[in-house]
Amino acid sequence: MAINKIKPLVFKHLKPTDKEQQISDGDGLFIRVRSIAYGGAISFRLRYFFEGKYKWLSLATELAEARKERDTYTQMLKDGIDPNLEAKLKKERVRKQQLDEQEALTKLAARVTVRDLFSRWRDTDLINRKDVKEVVRMFEKDVLPILGSLFVEDVRKGHITQVTDLLKQRGVNHLARNILKLMRQMFRFAVDRDIIEFDPTASLSVTKTTTKPTDTIES
Repeated sequence: MAINKIKPLVFKHLKPTDKEQQISDGDGLFIRVRSIAYGGAISFRLRYFFEGKYKWLSLATELAEARKERDTYTQMLKDGIDPNLEAKLKKERVRKQQLDEQEALTKLAARVTVRDLFSRWRDTDLINRKDVKEVVRMFEKDVLPILGSLFVEDVRKGHITQVTDLLKQRGVNHLARNILKLMRQMFRFAVDRDIIEFDPTASLSVTKTTTKPTDTIES
C-alpha cells in the first residue's frame, strides 16, 4: 500500500472549497480540509480497523509529525493495541507530568532560604532586642556566608557545625557558643511557624560543640 502520497508542493497549495475534503496520504492517514463555511482548517486523522470496527483518531497538526504518528500507531495495531486508548493514556501521562511539575514549582517557590528566615526572625523576634545590631553583624559575618543560600529544610547539623568549627579554628569559642544559641533560636522560630518540621540544632550540645560555656560575646 502506497504511503506519503501527498507531495509537499501539492500539500502546500491545498485550498478549501464549498465541500469538506478527505485526502488520503496512505496507510489510513487522511488530510481533512474543512469547507469554506467552516473556516477551511486543515487537520490530520487516522482511520483504522480495530476489534471489528473502523475508528478515527486525530493526529498532530503538521504533516511530517502526523506521518510519524501514523507509523507509530500502525505498529501498535500490529501489536494489538488500540491507538485511541494509547492516545488517551498519553494525554493522561502528559497531564500528570504537567501537574507534577507545577506542584514541584509551587513547592520550590514556597521554599525559604536561611537568609530569608533570618530576615523574618530579625524583623519579628529581634526587633526589640538591644543587641539586634550585634546579632545581625555576627550572622552577616559568620553564618549567612555559609548557610544563607541553603533552603531551611535542607540544613543539617553538619552545616551548623561547619559554622561553629570555623569559629573554633579562629580561637573564638565564646563567639561559637553564642552563635550556636542564636541559630537555635532562629530555627526554633522556623519550627514554630511550620517552615520546617525539625530544628537542625536540636541534637547539638552547646558545651560539646563550642567547649566551655560563657556569656561573653566576642567579635
